[in-house]
This record gives sequence, structure tokens and C-alpha cells, in this order.
Amino acid sequence: MQKIRAYILRELLARQNTLTGTEYNLLLYISHYQSDDGSAVGIYYKNVCREIQISYQSFYNALYGLKEKGLINIRKESYTDWDVVIQNNDLSDIDYSKKSTEKKEAYLNTGLDLFYSQRFYALKVHEKQLIIQLVLLSGTRGGCYKIESKKFYDYYTKMLGVKKRALQNYLTTIRKFFEVNYNSGYYYFTPRKDAREKTNAPSDKEAFAEGVASAAVRRSKAVWTEETYRDTKYLIIQYFEQHKKRLNSLRRSFLQAVDDSIRLKNNRELKPSYIHKLLIGYLNNEPIPGLI
Repeated sequence: MQKIRAYILRELLARQNTLTGTEYNLLLYISHYQSDDGSAVGIYYKNVCREIQISYQSFYNALYGLKEKGLINIRKESYTDWDVVIQNNDLSDIDYSKKSTEKKEAYLNTGLDLFYSQRFYALKVHEKQLIIQLVLLSGTRGGCYKIESKKFYDYYTKMLGVKKRALQNYLTTIRKFFEVNYNSGYYYFTPRKDAREKTNAPSDKEAFAEGVASAAVRRSKAVWTEETYRDTKYLIIQYFEQHKKRLNSLRRSFLQAVDDSIRLKNNRELKPSYIHKLLIGYLNNEPIPGLI
């Protein structure tokens, strides 16, 4: 679920002077692959470094930096990767569907194209904070945020802890992501396409499936082709909606199915059809021959 709760955003604001840009980017990256309880499996340093364009050492510095700041918990479940929980980002108790009449807590949709963008990753922390605030205030459907010029400078210089000159410079930077217009003493901020849409970024189910599938084949040391990997990953997508309220169960069952498919067959080749058979049994709590 590619979301970060409002509480976390407030924590990021409170820590903006000690939070590094790489730590910010890593937190966003983790959010792309999390389950509905804020947990993500198989955070692999090589994938992270390629995606957000950092060095291996920067990855470890950011990972431990986020842990020390109390923003994540980490657990070493495999030699090659990490299981990570974003603290206080459990979304399982909130109904975010359009049909829900329940008052919804504000959250940031990190599945927008913007939050997969190298242009965003390259920004300073304060610039990221300002853009996130404008994304939340303008909405993600092409809305426009209007604010009086004086109020804008008074409010955001205080929020970001910067001088007016710095905020003026940020206005130049954010034009990459927002149309910024000034008229009769008011600023108008309208998000550009990548700040309001999910065109190139993967959907929640696609991102979740990629994170789990890549962890499963890497941890089991499976031998795979592009076709067998695609068909295996599709099993998660196939069962995602049915188990949307039990994603941890789906994830756990899939990881076990991939690992057991190799162990029981004594063959490291990825076998999607056999994995599917095992997965159905695990999801239905059925005993599998050879496991008892």
C-alpha cells in the first residue's frame, strides 16, 4: 500500500533539520513495497541503490539513520536483504475506499509518478517537504491550491525554518512539478501531471508483487527465466484483491511456497504451476504432502 500516514509526515517535518535527503528517499522507497501494516520484506541494497542512485555505503548509512531516528524497525531475515517496518504506518485499520463514509485521516500517496522520479530524489529535504505539503493541499486530481502571498511566506518560512530568500528559491525549483501563478496578491499552485497521476509508476498490487516475488526468488536462490519469474509474480497479483485485508498472510504463504517448491523438488528451477499449487494449500491452511 503506497501510502504514508499524516502522523509520519508530521514526524518528518519535526526532524527535517537532521533528516538527510537519502534517508527521505529510502523511506519513500520502502513505502512503495509495504503491506497494509507498514512492513516490507526483502529490501535489497542493490535494488535500492539502482533505484534512487546512491552508493552501497549511503544505503547503510540511511537505513541505520532512519532506525536511530525511530522512523523504522529493521530485521535481518536473509543474508542479502532486510525486512523493514515503517513505524506507526499501520494502514490496516483504515478504510480508504471511495465508498467509505468514515472520516479519513490525511495521507500521502507515494505511488504517484512524482515519488518515483530522480528529479524529486535530487531535491533538498526542505524542497521535498514543501512539495509534499502542496501535493496534499492541492489534491492529486488536478486541483489548485490558492494562498495569499504574505500568508504563504509567513507560514512556510516558519514551517520549514528558512528565510524568505530561501523560500523564493524553492518556488523556482518546484516549478518542475507545479504550475505556479501569481495574481492580485495570491499564489496559485496546480500540480503538473507527474505530481497528480500514476501513469508510469506501478499500482499498489504491482509494487507489492514485485517486492515479494523478488525477495522470494533471491532468498531461495531460484533459477528463473523472464517468463517463469513473470508467471510466478503474477500469482501475487492474482490473489491480491481477495486477500487485500490479509496481505501479510498472502506474502508469508507465497514466500513459503517458493522456498518449499525448490526444497521438495530438489531443483532450483522456478516452477510457477507447482508454486501455485502450494500457495493455494497454504492460503487454505491445507497440509501439503512432503511437509509433514
